[in-house]
Amino acid sequence: MAGTFQTDRAIFGNPIWKKIIDFRLFFFLYGNAVYRGNQKYNDVEVKRGQFLRSYRKLAIDLEYIDQHGLKQYSIHAIKDSIDRLIKDGRIQSKETSIGTLFTINNYNEYQSFTIEQGNTYGNSKGTAREQQGNNKKKDKKDNKDNNTTIPEATSAAVCDKNPVNWDNCRTDLQRLIAHYVRVEMPELYAKATQAQATGIFKRYSTAASEILTVAGDVETAKKAFDYGRKTFNEQDLSWNLSTIAKNVAEFVNSIIGKNGGSNVSR
Repeated sequence: MAGTFQTDRAIFGNPIWKKIIDFRLFFFLYGNAVYRGNQKYNDVEVKRGQFLRSYRKLAIDLEYIDQHGLKQYSIHAIKDSIDRLIKDGRIQSKETSIGTLFTINNYNEYQSFTIEQGNTYGNSKGTAREQQGNNKKKDKKDNKDNNTTIPEATSAAVCDKNPVNWDNCRTDLQRLIAHYVRVEMPELYAKATQAQATGIFKRYSTAASEILTVAGDVETAKKAFDYGRKTFNEQDLSWNLSTIAKNVAEFVNSIIGKNGGSNVSR
């Protein structure tokens, strides 16, 4: 299968990275899922984010070399791994007359260009169950500031066809996230639809709230973010908004002159 697909570097910090068969199976399903349009095999329609395969073929697909010989996982091992991926909220499966139809949960999110914060692949962002729990905690924690109402579209037309007006942000939390998007994702900042902006605010609200809490006000928070971004980039370190939040106290101290150096952690 030709073509490319996006992969967040956060995969290396995701728990699935240490589960060899689960990682290989998930990555194979994710990488081979239909990207554009629908496909039909006999009477089975395969949509975007889905992949049709038999367990027997998956065992062949995942062949590996061990002690100079080619080996396969057993069908039982493949089924167990699929059960774990389903339990973790990474995939769904449905039996058909010609194989199993696998659906990658959050596929559109993985393949949008809003992927960035170490929060994807089900578990760093959280499995489906964890995401629900985290959202409830986040709603309670940020009840005052975490207003995820998105900026209104620039025209009265359907919001999904028109870019949002980020100047309409109504809370400091939104303004900080908008600043992050403007600096790191300028193309998205210029073209984001209302639905994309909603997803962006939900994705980054926890880290942005932590930065605001330490910084005290949105302007200091923006300066701390800019300083942290510059620091990580100069040291050629990978980072995301959560990494900035983890080190924000040091960044705030640095920009107000209380600390001359920078000893950041990822």
